[in-house]
Amino acid sequence: MELSAALGLATSAGLNAYIPLLIYGVLARYTDWVNLPEGWTWLSDPILLIIIGVLLAVSGHEKVTGGGHEKVRLWP
Repeated sequence: MELSAALGLATSAGLNAYIPLLIYGVLARYTDWVNLPEGWTWLSDPILLIIIGVLLAVSGHEKVTGGGHEKVRLWP
């Protein structure tokens, strides 16, 4: 799969945009199935993979619990 196709699919996925990026980065980092072009090697950086994993966990938690937006009051 070409990187632009993967990013396009991730963009159109909405809340689940982190899943293809995480899978693609993990596969590029730990297997030989994905070979990233020279300008895209940052996608397999361990720090970025951790950040994407945390964002995925937070968005999944918000999706399951209903978002928690009713608890936040910006105006009295």
